[in-house]
Amino acid sequence: MNLDDFESAISKLEFVDLIGAVNRASIIRASQELGITLPTQYLSFVERFGCGGFGSESIIGLGGATHLNFAFMTQLLRTKHPDRFPVTLIPIRGDGYGNYDCIDLACVNGAGEPAIVEWLHDGGRRRLLASDFFSWLDELVELANEGE
Repeated sequence: MNLDDFESAISKLEFVDLIGAVNRASIIRASQELGITLPTQYLSFVERFGCGGFGSESIIGLGGATHLNFAFMTQLLRTKHPDRFPVTLIPIRGDGYGNYDCIDLACVNGAGEPAIVEWLHDGGRRRLLASDFFSWLDELVELANEGE
């Protein structure tokens, strides 16, 4: 899946509420505050769509509410769980129960894109969800389609 495929797929959903474009300078500034470099796929998503929801799913990015701001949520989880939330994780989706789907900057695939993992708050365990952001996004769209 690429971003054009994503946009086409969500256009068929009943509920879509994405913030829209965020300028790259704001995204870079937020990532620098965290001491990280955002991976290309996620950076391009945030630049084009910001953050928000579709179907019953929400994606943490930038430009919207605090709970959908990757910089704020990363800092919050680092502070709240200093021994369990590694500095290599960036939360991109919460499940509503304290667990998060995260970009894992320490686990990069052959194309240079980091994997997406599920981070469990009750012990800091991680479970691989997808090899990269676009693969994860494709699975999230499928979930949203099943929910409608």
